[in-house]
Amino acid sequence: MRAAVLSQFGGPQVLQVLDNVGVPQCRPHEVLVRVAAAAVNPLDCRLRAGYGGELYRPQFPLVLGRDLSGEVVAMGSSAQNFVIGTQVFGSIPPASSQGTHAEYVAVPEAHLAEKPSNLSHEEASAISFGALAAWRALFLTGRLAKGDRVLVVGSSSSVGRAAAQLAVAKGCEVVLTRYPCKCFAVTKGKMARCVVCGEHDSKCNDNEEFGSFDVALDTVGSKHSLRHAITLLRRGSGRYITLHGRLPIHVGKNGLLWGGLGAAFDSTRMKALHCACDEIGYRWAMMRHDAHAFAEIVKLVQDGLLDAKTGWTLPLEDVSRAHVLVEGEKTGTGKVVLKLKA
Repeated sequence: MRAAVLSQFGGPQVLQVLDNVGVPQCRPHEVLVRVAAAAVNPLDCRLRAGYGGELYRPQFPLVLGRDLSGEVVAMGSSAQNFVIGTQVFGSIPPASSQGTHAEYVAVPEAHLAEKPSNLSHEEASAISFGALAAWRALFLTGRLAKGDRVLVVGSSSSVGRAAAQLAVAKGCEVVLTRYPCKCFAVTKGKMARCVVCGEHDSKCNDNEEFGSFDVALDTVGSKHSLRHAITLLRRGSGRYITLHGRLPIHVGKNGLLWGGLGAAFDSTRMKALHCACDEIGYRWAMMRHDAHAFAEIVKLVQDGLLDAKTGWTLPLEDVSRAHVLVEGEKTGTGKVVLKLKA
């Protein structure tokens, strides 16, 4: 089969599209999906560049990609949720070495759902991974409740867009800030507004302009976005959630044992620092599959309350260009998608 293969860390040019990669074999609980479309996430670019290196290097050659939409063509011995020919969408586990930027991928059937007929494969492939990351960050890590005020920093990302829609569906008031300075419609609800902010725009740290927030989700991960979010959180009960935790960095440098211990110390230190100095809760959001979250996401997609906007659609052969677009944030207002099937 054709697949975009990573055999060494580096720039986009290290990705190779090969024609002779073996088709994955299904484990009992998996189904084999012929991939029609697969999104390119910022995580793919970071992994390609060496993020979590010691964790992934032993697994070379890697196939990147987490999101997918396609057709079930084979089933493991214990798989029973789908029949051959079912059109599905979903995502694979974050640590998988055999990703979705290939013609075929074996996926645990619990990670898939039937594709809504009103979505194209390209649209469906852009939803799952970002929405799961947003759901876990807001509801599991941030303990978001109906009526909370939510700040989403970096609303142009797929996670930021999904977070806004999830929070609105929950009955929360949402304010979004975006870098660079251009707004776009993020939700179909009436409880969200988008605010244009530059890195040195004082209005974006003005409590009189925004009021105080119960939860701030930071998808940017810069020093400025951290300070911007913390400034606007409610003292004593506000929760700051970042998608840029340092666990993969620690593990990538020092292995699972010492890296895990280093990350635990780092996380505890940051929690104590921000609790003492800023009177807010500080948490890292960790992405992994969550069956309950995925079921909620699928229902919202079916009800038309959650979607994903696509930008560039490219053939698999242009995977290096796709990484350049994602890294350069030249994706317009949507996700870059690789199209594998006509």
